[in-house]
Amino acid sequence: MDKTKRLYTATLQTLARCYQQFTPAFFDLIIFDEAHRSIFNRFQEVMEYFDGRMIGLTATPASFIDRNTFNTFHRFDGTPTFLYEYKKAVNEKYLVDFSCKYFSLFHISTSYCVY
Repeated sequence: MDKTKRLYTATLQTLARCYQQFTPAFFDLIIFDEAHRSIFNRFQEVMEYFDGRMIGLTATPASFIDRNTFNTFHRFDGTPTFLYEYKKAVNEKYLVDFSCKYFSLFHISTSYCVY
């Protein structure tokens, strides 16, 4: 692995397979997308190995008893560092609102979403 680069990208799954090829201090900053997946032991080990700053991004934080995204990122009070709510994102035109329609046709119930 070429360790002369300034920027690396990898999925958490890939990093879990090769993280020990780096020293714990190799990265200054690690950004995890889908950070709620970090609650599983395999990825927790990766996060504990590195000592750089870590930012976890997720739309679905988890707070299960033994698997807690908030605790992983030292948010012990159960609140995220930053929260961008769905309604605000819709109002600011970053997301498009949707509504679901339900109907029955020939005794078969179905649904679809309108964006």
